[in-house]
Amino acid sequence: MPLCMFASWSNHALEPTAILAGASWVHVVNPTPEERERLVSELAIPPWLLTHALDPDEVSRIDHDGDS
Repeated sequence: MPLCMFASWSNHALEPTAILAGASWVHVVNPTPEERERLVSELAIPPWLLTHALDPDEVSRIDHDGDS
């Protein structure tokens, strides 16, 4: 079952929102093709990054650039 939730920080708590721009938290589980397109277009997430993040065979990790 797909699940997409977006929240913004307000009054010291995360409050649900339908607006992606400025969202502080984006929680996505098994998104539909339409939800994937929305994430790519509204949040400028590269499609390859979204594909990797949703791949069950990918392991969790943090990558660092040399300059950051």
